Amino acid sequence: MDSILNFVQINDRLATAGKPTIEQFTAIKNAGYNVVIGHCQLDRKVE
Repeated sequence: MDSILNFVQINDRLATAGKPTIEQFTAIKNAGYNVVIGHCQLDRKVE
């Protein structure tokens, strides 16, 4: 989880972070998180 930009664990069930890479989603799942909520601007190009 250290490699995920701005990762901050709020409690044992909630965290916040910057946009993870495809590979980092595996680390998120392995850490026990079941849901990822993405928030991005619709007028911005998605990388």
